[in-house]
Amino acid sequence: MNLEPLISELLDDGLAKLEIRVATPNRERLLAYLAALQTLSAHMSVTSAKTPEDWVETVLLDSLVLTKRIRGAGVLCDVGSGFGLPAIPVALAEPGVRLVLIERGTKRCGLLRQFLEDFSIAG
Repeated sequence: MNLEPLISELLDDGLAKLEIRVATPNRERLLAYLAALQTLSAHMSVTSAKTPEDWVETVLLDSLVLTKRIRGAGVLCDVGSGFGLPAIPVALAEPGVRLVLIERGTKRCGLLRQFLEDFSIAG
């Protein structure tokens, strides 16, 4: 079953409720990041999210709330970055934001570097 249309609709509805505007190309990048995390979750514990609603809310929308505070340009320091939440969704929605990611786990640092490269995010 293809959940892409449902996830896309959930994201659009959530953004509207939160009154957050995300340009279409950035929205597509957010959905691609979510898909990458979902794929990763088959091999390791990424989040407690189980349903499409959980994934959109806990991974994307909870992170994107920060965009209301740092709209445009600025620096976001994410201590204990883990799998990039909330920093990577914020950077995908607001490309002008510069990230400082702090993570002590070697494996997670490698994943963060890969996400930054894959999604062309300046860190």
